[in-house]
Amino acid sequence: MDGEFGLTFNKFNGRHIDYSSFRNLESRSFKQIVKTGLRGYFIDNGWDASTDEEFAECLQGVDDIDINDIPLPGAEPYFTSQGVKFIYGSYEISSYSAGYPSFILSYEEAKPYLSDEALSLI
Repeated sequence: MDGEFGLTFNKFNGRHIDYSSFRNLESRSFKQIVKTGLRGYFIDNGWDASTDEEFAECLQGVDDIDINDIPLPGAEPYFTSQGVKFIYGSYEISSYSAGYPSFILSYEEAKPYLSDEALSLI
C-alpha cells in the first residue's frame, strides 16, 4: 500500500508543526470547513456528492461517520504553497476507490485556527 503525507517544520527552532499548532479544530465552524472541503474533493473526482445524502454515500463502508462531525485525518496537516493540506489515508473515511480524500484550507481561512507560532510561518 502507498500513501501521502507531508511535514512542516519551523526552520527557526526546528519544531514540527502538527495538530498542537492548531486551535478550535473541534468547533462547529471548523467541522463545516472539513465537510465542505471533502465534499469538494469527491465532486472534483467525479463522485455525486452535491447533497448530504450523496456525500454520506461517498463515506459508506466506514463505521458510521457523521457528515457533520468527520474525524480529522490521522496524518498531520502540512503547509503547501496554496494553504494547509489535510489528507486522509485509504480506507480512513471512504473506500479504496476514493483515493486519498483531501482538501486545502487557504491561509486566510486557516488563520483563526492557527497558533501564534504557525501564524508566524505564513
